[in-house]
Amino acid sequence: MSKSFWGGLIAIALLGGPAVAADMPVKALPPPLPVVVYTWTGCYVGANGGGLWARKNWTDADTLSTTLGRPLEDHTTSGGMAGGQIGCDYQTGRWVFGIEGSYDWADSSATSNNLIFTNVSGTSDVTALGTITGRVGFTIVEQALIYVRGGVAFERDRYNTTNLTTTLPLLTASQDRTGGIIGIGFEYLVLKNLSLFAEYDYADMGTSNVNFLSTDGRNFTTTYSIRERKDIFKVGLNWRFNWAQPVVAKY
Repeated sequence: MSKSFWGGLIAIALLGGPAVAADMPVKALPPPLPVVVYTWTGCYVGANGGGLWARKNWTDADTLSTTLGRPLEDHTTSGGMAGGQIGCDYQTGRWVFGIEGSYDWADSSATSNNLIFTNVSGTSDVTALGTITGRVGFTIVEQALIYVRGGVAFERDRYNTTNLTTTLPLLTASQDRTGGIIGIGFEYLVLKNLSLFAEYDYADMGTSNVNFLSTDGRNFTTTYSIRERKDIFKVGLNWRFNWAQPVVAKY
């Protein structure tokens, strides 16, 4: 074959190569992966459980009694609690402001011997606890929040006394009482809509007069002044409805 043939073939290859490459389909780049920006703005519902310890001091407040003003019982209840909460938060910058209501069923009780009448025991039992509080938090990182809270606590109590000699009940009473509560906690967004938290609270339920009624049908009544302060520790989770949560594409 002549040199002109080979020269023409090489020229066709050189000139046609780019044209063929230009006609080949180009593989599309994958779309950018979305990056979720966590936010605390929104409302939530959740569940919790923990422990409750209430210091109860009983003092005789019956003006007809010879022991008026003297302490009768001094004990600390202990036991578990479980319930739920609902609330809303608003985040601005790294600060989070919110309001929350909670209700827990409790079984925290204690019994001690009467400080004056040694053959009598007294029992205190906290059966329920509710709170309405506001809170202020600061995001350490996007998903981690430390916060303080404060507000009002509501409680349901039961009391009774027993004759230790006969083991028969003597007096019984129940009461709803109100006090103040403050606390500190930590909450973490494990998912954009799910958070876990741990919290410690201190409640001062003040001093309240409680009317006791005899259990033997005589309708005998007496009044005790009961002072209460309590410690609460609980852990829980919240399902968060973050309606305004932004999503940013990562390029």
